Amino acid sequence: MTDLPVRRAAGVVLFHRRAGELRFLLLRNALHRTWGVPKGHAEAGEEPLETARRETEEETGVTAFRLAAGFREEIAYEVRPPEGRARKVVTYFLGEVDTDEVRRSPEHDDAAWVPLAEARARVVHPDLVRVLERAAAAALA
Repeated sequence: MTDLPVRRAAGVVLFHRRAGELRFLLLRNALHRTWGVPKGHAEAGEEPLETARRETEEETGVTAFRLAAGFREEIAYEVRPPEGRARKVVTYFLGEVDTDEVRRSPEHDDAAWVPLAEARARVVHPDLVRVLERAAAAALA
């Protein structure tokens, strides 16, 4: 997989605290019907945090969040888009919000603020589950 071209993406694991419990924002992809967090492809010349902020705003309408210092997780996997196989590297940041208001983009057909246990059950990709678990640990630290 290391000899494949690299496609970069980034996103923000958004959370808020309600009644002493962390709740994470999950979005359901309208095409694949899988749950994930706001993320998307990097544009030319963008740094990961720039991509993460832009994609989070585009997919959720959320522009104000407090970035957790030191939280940066990466996952990598192979993708097979029409333009050919590639290694996708996704960088995740962690952001706390005070509101649960979300304006979904057309690429998502549902959104939910859920506790970690429910997020584990909804998210099918083990690497993303690990990111969520690390995010929860960082948010509680």
